[in-house]
Amino acid sequence: DNMNDRARKLAREEFAKMRGFMDQEPEGIPLEEIDLDNDPEFKNAEVARYRLLKDPNHRPEEVARLEEAMNDRAHELAKILLANDRAFLDPEPEGVPLSELPLDTDKEFKELAMQRRKLKQSGKKGRDPELKELESKMNDRAHELAKEYLRNNRSYLDPEPEGVPLDDIALSRDPIFREMEQELIKAMKDPRASKDKLNHLKDDLNDRAHELAKELLKKERAFLRPLPLGVPLGDLPLNYDPILNPLERKRRALKSDPRGNADAIRTCEDDIQDRVNEIVKEYLDKERSFLDSEPEGVPLSELPLDADRLFHDMECDLRALKKLPAKNKKEIEELQDQMNNRAHELAKEHLQKRRAFLNPEPLGVPLSELPLNDDEKFRQLEERRLEMKKNPKTTAAELEEIEDEMNDRVKELAEEQLRRERAFLDPEPEGIPLSELPLSKDKHFREMEKKLRGLRKDPRKNAEEIKDLEYDMNDRAHELARRQLTDDRSYLPIELCGVPLTDLPLDDDEKFRELELERHNLKKDPKRNADAIRDIEDKLNDRAFEIAADYLRKEREYLDSQPEGISIDRVPLDMDREFREMEQERRRLKKDPNNKKAVLDLEERLNQRARELALNILGWQDVEFHEANKDVAEEWPRICELYPEGIREDVVPEITQPSDVCSAPGCAGCLAPFIAALGRHPPLIHRLFVSKVHPINEPYSFTFFDPNSSPVRVDIDDRIPCDSNMEPKFTRVPHRSWYPLLLEKAYAKFVGGYSKLDQCTPHETLRDLTGRPVLHIPFDERLAEAANTGDYKSAAFWRGVTKNLEQGDVITCMSNVECVDGIHPQCSYALLGVINTLMESNDPDDVVIKLHNCYFDKPLYSGPLNQHDPNWTADLKRVCNFDPEEDEVLYLPLPTFLRNFSSMQRCHINCSDRFSSPGEWNEYTSGGNPKFTTFRNNPIYVVENKTTRPVTILAELRHHTPAFTDPDGLNHYHQTGLVLMQAVQAKMPLSPLITSTTHKFLQKGMMLDAREVCSQMELPPSSTCYLIPYTMKRGCYGKFFVSIYPGMAKVTLTPLRNAGLRREPLTTQVNLTPGSSEATRVDFLLNDPCDVHVLVRQMKVSDSSSLKKGDVVGEDDVSVSVYNEYGIKVSSSEFTNAREQALVFRVTQGGRYSVALLCSSKSKSADCPCLLSIYTPKDTTADFVPVPPDAKPFDQQVRFPVIPRSAPNVNRTASRERTYSRDRMVRRSDSLPPIQGAGRGQRASVNGGLAPRRPSRGRN
Repeated sequence: DNMNDRARKLAREEFAKMRGFMDQEPEGIPLEEIDLDNDPEFKNAEVARYRLLKDPNHRPEEVARLEEAMNDRAHELAKILLANDRAFLDPEPEGVPLSELPLDTDKEFKELAMQRRKLKQSGKKGRDPELKELESKMNDRAHELAKEYLRNNRSYLDPEPEGVPLDDIALSRDPIFREMEQELIKAMKDPRASKDKLNHLKDDLNDRAHELAKELLKKERAFLRPLPLGVPLGDLPLNYDPILNPLERKRRALKSDPRGNADAIRTCEDDIQDRVNEIVKEYLDKERSFLDSEPEGVPLSELPLDADRLFHDMECDLRALKKLPAKNKKEIEELQDQMNNRAHELAKEHLQKRRAFLNPEPLGVPLSELPLNDDEKFRQLEERRLEMKKNPKTTAAELEEIEDEMNDRVKELAEEQLRRERAFLDPEPEGIPLSELPLSKDKHFREMEKKLRGLRKDPRKNAEEIKDLEYDMNDRAHELARRQLTDDRSYLPIELCGVPLTDLPLDDDEKFRELELERHNLKKDPKRNADAIRDIEDKLNDRAFEIAADYLRKEREYLDSQPEGISIDRVPLDMDREFREMEQERRRLKKDPNNKKAVLDLEERLNQRARELALNILGWQDVEFHEANKDVAEEWPRICELYPEGIREDVVPEITQPSDVCSAPGCAGCLAPFIAALGRHPPLIHRLFVSKVHPINEPYSFTFFDPNSSPVRVDIDDRIPCDSNMEPKFTRVPHRSWYPLLLEKAYAKFVGGYSKLDQCTPHETLRDLTGRPVLHIPFDERLAEAANTGDYKSAAFWRGVTKNLEQGDVITCMSNVECVDGIHPQCSYALLGVINTLMESNDPDDVVIKLHNCYFDKPLYSGPLNQHDPNWTADLKRVCNFDPEEDEVLYLPLPTFLRNFSSMQRCHINCSDRFSSPGEWNEYTSGGNPKFTTFRNNPIYVVENKTTRPVTILAELRHHTPAFTDPDGLNHYHQTGLVLMQAVQAKMPLSPLITSTTHKFLQKGMMLDAREVCSQMELPPSSTCYLIPYTMKRGCYGKFFVSIYPGMAKVTLTPLRNAGLRREPLTTQVNLTPGSSEATRVDFLLNDPCDVHVLVRQMKVSDSSSLKKGDVVGEDDVSVSVYNEYGIKVSSSEFTNAREQALVFRVTQGGRYSVALLCSSKSKSADCPCLLSIYTPKDTTADFVPVPPDAKPFDQQVRFPVIPRSAPNVNRTASRERTYSRDRMVRRSDSLPPIQGAGRGQRASVNGGLAPRRPSRGRN
């Protein structure tokens, strides 16, 4: 091994000697480090040289060639070695290939490479930090060399294309630039390349560098607004701005660390944007230098040129044209003129907005016509205002003050302008100074003045037109002067005698003109000349009426003097709209003589209309009613003649008020208080009127209500009864309304004439007008208790009245026969309200009654709270909502009210539906009042409350016809009442046998001799009651209707009639012995279970005269008991002196039943005759049977004897008669024979027997 090593060493040394001619460090690498021996190409050349040197005949040039080839190959291998050893370097630092860089000749780089080679030879690996650091330094040096290379080779490029340093432009990364640069390098190496070609290539590269710079700037400036002030960024000189460029470079440097420099980048971008805005403004100022600096006196800087779309478009077009200024010179000038005009338009708009607070046409002169911009005073004021608006401390008042000053100055300028323009006008047309004429307010004059201004802009061309127009304007001034005199005629009526003022020849009347001019002069000092002005206006009015009358007299000569027999003076031609319109049309046609035929036709129509109006004066006439009532009044004018303005109004106004009506003196207006009461609720008035519009030659139609609430139509004419002074005779209308007078006449016809009005009771009137029940509420303790209307003296009662009024009820009050406080006696007053002066107070003295007073003649109210009462304080008036204009309203404290009024009538407007049933008092059913036993014969109605609560109902009786009519035509009705009763025992079967032992009174009610009788009644919960209408006396015949108004409660009304009982009962006479301990016994037999009604009547009458006032009280005390066949008491009564007593009970099985009667020992009579009647259902058979001979007294008998089962069936009449007695006949339709036999309990032939009696007829 050693020998081998030594041999190799010697070989190397030998080779080194042989290679002495070679570069010892090709490409900087020592030869020993290059693997030459293993390179075939090198070895072949070296062997060939060696052999050539051995040849003594070798040629030196061959040797030199081989040596050169060996050197070249060594360099190639060195380069390969270097390339392999420089893989860590960037292949193209700064875009320059490593091969182009002088790495091998660079001392610094070579030193670094040697250090690296040594480290690698020492065994250092690629990840060694020291090796890594050297490689990094070598890379940096390579980049520095690349940059230096580029600087040397790109010196022909602009150093800062578009203001961007070349170092900031990635030229080497642009493939186009690199391709072009490579082409330049090749051309530079090519000696055949011309200089022009090289220059051309350099120019192209320079252009490309500029393009790349622009692209870089475009990307960098993406954050900027693309159109600052409407100018594209590309049009602005940004690239070479000495302020902007450093800012952009600063931002470019900061972007190397975008996260760390985020805040600095944002600040820099803001600075860049600000600078761009400055550049834009400078650019626009320079670009717009051709514009007027102050169009319309407004600096360009204040105009919104940049925001105006039209100006912006023109500016863009101008920039495009300026790219070829020579070619587009004409277009550029035209466009600049248009832009200048647009600037002026914007200036005008700006001024208009800025001066919006100014009067647009002061004194009729447009602001555009005034030299505002040239007026120094105005401009100073405007500048002050602009400064004040900029100052936030300026108040609105201060701003308003200076705006007023500017408006005043504008008005002064307008006055100066008008003085100059109107110098050609007459100074005093028609004697009135021009300053007093409203020339600036006259539209026609202003239009002419406007036209004149336009013509004066070219006075030579328009000289003739200007002259004509000035003449027309002078005429217009005179016309306005005349009109001012005419228009200042407000003291005159709009129409005189039906002729409009405009149609009257007032201006042609010399006397009128003189008076009018005199008044005009006086009006210059109206305060001082007030009296004189009034006097002369009166004279002018008189003269105008004279002119109008004379005008009409002459104009209407063509009319018939007596249309339809009525003087033409009576025909209301002036009030008729159609006639007046045709008359006006005739006047218009008369102005043209060619309209003669049309005028004649129109005159014929006017004559026809005059005849129609004459007929209207007569109108539709109710001859029959008028003839029957014509004597009640002195005059009967038509209502349209009495109150002509009413024809233009509704028949009934939408809102009616109590104040619409009052009474004529002497309480003549009987209907007035009722119309006033209904006036609180307009629908109640409206539904009475069928005629909703004024009829023409037809009647006015109304609807009233009969006692059964059925509507009744009434037709009337429109003639109203009046006194000799042409004032309504009965009801009067303070507001001149038609509806009260028409309603009064219609109601008068409904009741039979005006003379019948004062015969109508308040109940009847309210019911006729509303069709609703009317409750009479007396202010008498006894009567109020009977009527169950409540304690009228309590505050609680009047709180209830307040609720009734709120619910829509209509209430009137009737005064006493004698009144002490100035209330009209026996008159009705409408109740308007009830006022509690102290809330929640129960003191009646704190209640005030509010009444409507229809009576304005004496006596006048003089009681408490009258107009002169010192206690009628302001506080009390406020509580009562007192209105001093309502002089028809009275306020009465409750005690005063009750002292003057006897009753109140409440009309239940919202009473809901009713249940009704007919009835009649005849010879069988007219039972009289409850003091007579025949009271039970009155018609009986069952009222059942099916609810579990007490129910308050209204019960009403309505007479079908009056009992009689006296010679004066006054209707009289039976004194009638309604009573409410209930069975003593709740479970007692319904029975028509009303007696004191079976039924009790719930409410007796109050008797009235009125057409309708209404009572307020309360039904107990879940109860069956008896409603009985009755008359004061028996034998009062008549038909009627009974109705109940239950509201929402579940209540029924049913006629009882005979309750299903036989009309003819079993009857027998029984004679009782007073003081006897043994009861008189009567047996009867029933075949089926049923309800049994037993009636016992005492027959003895010692004094017949006592029966005239009533017969309900007998002379003895009698008790009645009923037992069954087992001796068990079924029903009984206590001892009572009632003339009639009844027992009503239900038996559960057929058989024998016994009636036991006892007369009290208190009786002083020797005997007590009675009539026993037994009523059973129609399908039940009942008969009297003899008392068994072995029967014991009821108080000793344990068990009644039982009829043998073998006894014949009770249904077999013949066998039943044989079973009991053949000589005792039992008949239903006749009296029974006396009972004979000696059994206990029987009486002697007369005293002890059953006296026969023919039964009375039952009710239908």
